[in-house]
Amino acid sequence: MLEINAVSAHYGKVQVLYDLSLTAQAGEITCILGRNGAGKTTLMRAIMGIVPATGGEISLNGENVSERPPHDTPRQGIALVPQGRRLFPELSVSENIEVGLMARSFKGTKRREMREKVLELFPRLRERLKQQAGTLSGGEQQMLATARALAIDPQVLLLDEPGEGLQPSVVAQIQEVIVNMRDQGLAVVLVEQRVDAILTLADKAVFVENGRNLETLSRADLQTDPEVIRRNLGV
Repeated sequence: MLEINAVSAHYGKVQVLYDLSLTAQAGEITCILGRNGAGKTTLMRAIMGIVPATGGEISLNGENVSERPPHDTPRQGIALVPQGRRLFPELSVSENIEVGLMARSFKGTKRREMREKVLELFPRLRERLKQQAGTLSGGEQQMLATARALAIDPQVLLLDEPGEGLQPSVVAQIQEVIVNMRDQGLAVVLVEQRVDAILTLADKAVFVENGRNLETLSRADLQTDPEVIRRNLGV
């Protein structure tokens, strides 16, 4: 279980997160919702240690991970699919997947198993292993960014707006993988703005505004009153 307990974060002197708290359980998709500038991406970066938490604590299965350096976070079992994909465009598809495998220092049989696992999830990538990542379509790049994250065999998978700018067929494939990972016992934390995706995927939703928690709603709450999403997102 991932626990965010009263976490604050700053960019320089500017505070972005204010005592924000949430939990993400194994086998559950937690959607983080909020308007642009609410602090959603900063939260994801704080979990990864890219933006240091200046208050509070981030723990995984009861162990404090908020004081570890960013490069150690994947070794603890937390993986991020960042907004905008952030691939290595000059490297091949195969080499980008290797980056994920290297993050956990997998070797031998485990390395081969994890590589095969992500290629089974995204067969299109197998056809493009030697192709430079920067020449892929937007949908293929999102598949690769997700495969790279899953290659570390995470306990917690963070996704920052994975369907942004993609055609519906690719979005559906990404969503299928997300649900599959949830069903395999991962704790999934998903930043999402699309109402249909939230209603389809969320086991619970945490609304954030100005870096603070507003409310947390269950899947039943969302399905009973789907307009609550539009009200909180201002759409």
